[in-house]
Parts: sequence; structure tokens; C-alpha cells
Amino acid sequence: MGAPTLIMPPAKTSKKARRTQSPAQPRQKDYLAERTYKRLREKIYTGGYRPGEHLKEEVLVEEFGASRSVIRQALTYLTAEGLLVDRPKIGKFVAEFTEELIAKLVPIRIALEQLAVKEAITNLKDDDIRELRAISENLQKPQESLADQDALDVSLHRKIWSLTGNDELEKLLIRVVGPFHIVSNGTLASPYYRRNAAAISVQQVLLEREKHAAGHQPIVDALCKRDAEGAAKAMAAHIAANYEAPDEDFSKSVGGFLKKYLHPR
Repeated sequence: MGAPTLIMPPAKTSKKARRTQSPAQPRQKDYLAERTYKRLREKIYTGGYRPGEHLKEEVLVEEFGASRSVIRQALTYLTAEGLLVDRPKIGKFVAEFTEELIAKLVPIRIALEQLAVKEAITNLKDDDIRELRAISENLQKPQESLADQDALDVSLHRKIWSLTGNDELEKLLIRVVGPFHIVSNGTLASPYYRRNAAAISVQQVLLEREKHAAGHQPIVDALCKRDAEGAAKAMAAHIAANYEAPDEDFSKSVGGFLKKYLHPR
């Protein structure tokens, strides 16, 4: 019988050495940067930062209570998404999107959103159906504020994207859809966008409040029936409807919207 094998206890390391060796710090920084990035993106989407606005690092450090390195990393993410533009020696600015660019993105968005609904159906469960129906029903409530309705709109689309289980598709959708959010919310806060661009936000609100056939309900109905082709057609109609209002109809609709919701008596 051979000599017994000695099992040596692990060598002790100092606290300083453990801090140096531990990957916790990089992970913590990445987590903070990701969280800050999402908060910044949400504020851009909802018009908290307007198109063309300069996002100064020192101001963001104070606003978010994060380090400059975390803020810088979050801004890098947003720049990669196309939501910010970098002006050398000046800094980061919220991107400004022209109507022409949005028009080019429309067919791309339709194609990606159609692919998303088709892939989502394959992973759809009963709990998902209930969640989608609840969001859709809330979108049609007239008492919902514009901000709440916008948040519901975003959450419904993102729920569909998450159901695909396709991270790369979701990344592409975030990149393509981001400009729509900036334009739709910037329209009500900035004179930068002209009348036609306003349709992207105001007309959509009208569609939902009026329970229009091109709202979210047909998409959800088709999804819940697991009708892939029907959901794809409904999604295309939903996105394209924002561009189909005749000038005179648009003027009347937007005028009524502004009077009712932005300047209530």
C-alpha cells in the first residue's frame, strides 16, 4: 500500500490580492454601464433628451450618480446603436433623423418585425398570450396618458422580439426602431421635425385611441391564434399606416389631438 496522498489546504491570499484577482469589479462595471445605458436610452426614446441635444459627461455623472467611465461606456453603446452621434472635440449629441432616412428604414423595419412575429409564434405560451392581450387592451383605454401609451407600445413590440429567442434579430430591431422613437417623441417637443414626420407619433396615437384597424389589436389577435401570415400582414399594415393619411385628414387629426391632449381646457 503506497503512502497516503496529502491534500493540502488552498493557500491563503490577502484581501488585496483577492480584489486584484476577482473578476467581480469588471462585471460590476459592465452591469452599471448596461443599466445606465438602458436608462439613457429610455430617456432618449421618451423625449427626455431632444434631437440634437448635447449630452455632457459631467452632467450625466451628476444626474445618474455614476462614474465617468461608466457614463462613457453607456454613451459608447448608444453611439453604436446610432442613437447618438460623435462630434470630434465636442462630444456626444442625440441623433437627428430626417424624414428621408425614416422612409428608408420603414421597409427594413417591416421586414424585421414580420420575421419577429413569425419566430415569436413558435415560442408562444399561454402566459405570453395573456400578457400580450393585457398590453393590447390597455393600449385602447382612452384614459391612458401619452407617456403611458408610448411605454405600452414599446413593451408590446419588445415582448414580441423577446419571444423570438433570437438575440441577433433583437439587436437589429433595436437599432432600426430606435430612430422611430426619437422622431415620434421629438416631434412633440422640437420644431426640428416637419409635419409629415409628426405622423409617426401623433397618427399612431390616434390610430390606437380610435381602435383603428391598423392598431396593435390585429397583430395580437393573429399572434394568439398562431397565425403567422396574418400576424405578418397586420404588422406591415400597422407600421405603414402612419404614412398613408392624406394631408387634409392629417391636419384635422393632429389639430384635434393637440387641442385635446396637449392643451386641455
